[in-house]
Amino acid sequence: MELKEGMYIRFFDGTIGKVADYFYDENCVNGHTILLEGRDYWSCCEKGQFKTSYNLIDLIKVGDYVNGERVTSCEPVDEKDEERYLGFGDYDYYIHDSKDIKSIVTKEQFDSMKYEVGE
Repeated sequence: MELKEGMYIRFFDGTIGKVADYFYDENCVNGHTILLEGRDYWSCCEKGQFKTSYNLIDLIKVGDYVNGERVTSCEPVDEKDEERYLGFGDYDYYIHDSKDIKSIVTKEQFDSMKYEVGE
């Protein structure tokens, strides 16, 4: 899918945002320079180092936290893939569109902040 303004984007480091502006940058090896809404810096990204969609639900992965709950399953409801079935531990519910999502903390963001206690 071609990158366009207004799309949601998930970088492989786990950052999610909405594309405010972008351009092809010859200083980035085969890449784009992207500005996200609400951010005051540009990111240099190689093509293939991010996933985009107009539907925020498409960018959710198992292990992410949506609305404060850890996602344990994320599967299409039907062949049309118009909605996703998200599982949250002991209970499940349908998320029908992106407006049902209030917050996301990606598993990559969560892992980058954890502290593991060694033996």
